[in-house]
Amino acid sequence: EGEPRLLVSEPTFSNILETGFTLIRQYGRDSAPVMIRLLEKLTELTKKVRNKESLEAIEKQVSMIMNSCEKFFPENEDIQDARDWYRQARDSIKQENSSN
Repeated sequence: EGEPRLLVSEPTFSNILETGFTLIRQYGRDSAPVMIRLLEKLTELTKKVRNKESLEAIEKQVSMIMNSCEKFFPENEDIQDARDWYRQARDSIKQENSSN
């Protein structure tokens, strides 16, 4: 009693992912190289995480990125490249979900 205490909450994977990707996604929304690279990295990340909550957080980011790509990319070829990575990410998420 009378001892000071420090309570620290640890960020979740979802918090870290959102912090790391949201500003880049928002700022780079009309840049095909930036958005496609985000999709690539999220696809790679799906192979590293093992729990459903983390995969759901990745899926949320992937969906938001793809929505921005379809809305802001002027070139159909860039949209198609993004769709290819989107499919790979979704397939990887499904595969990891089924193995858990």
